[in-house]
Amino acid sequence: MNRIFYLLAFPFIFSSCKKETPSTPPQQSIKIESVSPGSAQFGDTVTIRGTLFPANPMVKFRETSAWVISSSATEIKVLMPDIEAGILRILVSSGNQASNYFNITAVSSVKEIMVRGTKYLADTVSNYDAGPGIRFIALNLTNASAPLKVYLLEMNRNNQYLDFKPVLGGDSTTHRETIISMSQRKSKPGENYIAGINGDFFNTSTGRPLQGTIIDEIAGIMPTNPAENYLVIDASKKMYAGKLIYSGSLTTATSSISITDVNNTRNTGQLILYNKYNGKSTKTNASGSEVVVAPVSGSTWGLNKNISLRVSQTNFDAGNSAIPEEGAVLSGSGTAATFLKTLSVGDAVTVKLNLISQETSGIAIKQVIGAHDYMLKNGGFINSDWDERHPRTGVGFSADGNKIYYIVVDGRLAASVGVTTYQLADILRLSGAAYAVNLDGGGSSAMFVKQVGVVNTPSDGSPRAVGNALFAISSAPEDNQITRIAADKYNVRIAKGQSTTIKAMGYNQYGTLVNANLGNVSLSCAPELGTISGNTFTASGANAIAGNITVSYNNIKEYVKVRIY
Repeated sequence: MNRIFYLLAFPFIFSSCKKETPSTPPQQSIKIESVSPGSAQFGDTVTIRGTLFPANPMVKFRETSAWVISSSATEIKVLMPDIEAGILRILVSSGNQASNYFNITAVSSVKEIMVRGTKYLADTVSNYDAGPGIRFIALNLTNASAPLKVYLLEMNRNNQYLDFKPVLGGDSTTHRETIISMSQRKSKPGENYIAGINGDFFNTSTGRPLQGTIIDEIAGIMPTNPAENYLVIDASKKMYAGKLIYSGSLTTATSSISITDVNNTRNTGQLILYNKYNGKSTKTNASGSEVVVAPVSGSTWGLNKNISLRVSQTNFDAGNSAIPEEGAVLSGSGTAATFLKTLSVGDAVTVKLNLISQETSGIAIKQVIGAHDYMLKNGGFINSDWDERHPRTGVGFSADGNKIYYIVVDGRLAASVGVTTYQLADILRLSGAAYAVNLDGGGSSAMFVKQVGVVNTPSDGSPRAVGNALFAISSAPEDNQITRIAADKYNVRIAKGQSTTIKAMGYNQYGTLVNANLGNVSLSCAPELGTISGNTFTASGANAIAGNITVSYNNIKEYVKVRIY
């Protein structure tokens, strides 16, 4: 399956252009014998070999002059000029002397792609590591009537330091929080929340995510609706998408009763389990009864297993019981309250919370987050299209499950009009995903990279506090020693005389982004390309040329390709 980033790295050759053949080539002693490579794009270095090359040669591709990097009597190196794609002739000359013609194939420097029938020119703006096993890619998809700005996190599930899990705002089912704040609050040595996106749709009044959130097998919001779609992560960090079936039970020495839900409103006749994600207390009224329970030694909370608990407190005909950090409260109304009244302090009980995938049996479910639409399955589009252009957030994964993609597409902006869910799925498919789900969008759409911040432009103007989010988490050791660098810009396209800033990013030996704006960095380039002041590059006002800016830090170098038009 083709991926956008790799498509950009191997440009498309427009083979339909006509070959130019002069009727009477000049006769002279300067001779071109070979040109390498045989096809090139704007900014590539082209090596011309031959005999009797002049000391100050002029090199033309068709009728466009090329920037000469170096020359000798037998070899000339030039930069490919900005020129129309196709077969074209090269000529070396000096004064009245001119060489024979030699053909080269010019290829387009921007990849043309189709997103659900709309043609775009795709350009990679940024391409750097966001952490161990994580690549951040920013794309401009250019179309006169529907431009898009796309942000991708491409992640390696098998990286030893990388894990994936949701976060509830404020670690509560009724609290909203920005993804920046979540990362700051949750990060600690050995558990660094280094990249994330907003999560499920949520109630804008209460902050409660609408579908489900399970973190390390502990339910914040139990996926109880079998008609909804969910994103599931198993114990091996592999992702699945689809529908889930929930069932729960409380068993005593003599009988059993169903657990209706977790951390939700208790209605008449229902038994609800409340845990730490509900807050400090159950927030229930006195029309029912409650018992406080805690795991016995050797038993832990989890899914699809028996959890052995012991009653530590009873609150009959009462509500709003305090919830212990490692324990839970079982709260019943009507017949469920009557059942709880048979229990006493010290009694042993068993809770079982079953969660089964309707599509893939035997999944060892560890993390769950609600997904509004299951958009892409085995490379094909499913469900109906949400046929409105909005900012969108989604998650995709490859057919083998080894690559995971978080995506945000900006919308409601002049520079990025947004996408439908089918268009979002298609961009993920082009990036390498075979499966994809849609998360909350609109003003909630945001992508975060630690040390950098929110990398997209939220349509609200700033990141929105949301009900939950999905993160990539690194367990790499702490280390602030810079061993390599990258530039925040990958491919700079700039008009003559215009300026841009370039930042150097520093990484430690584990691939952790330690500093997104290093000091003591020097930039340099050929004078023909432009000038540099500090970390600001100003393009030459003379010609449409291309070249490299060298970024240096403590003898470590990185290069940024610059194209001036």
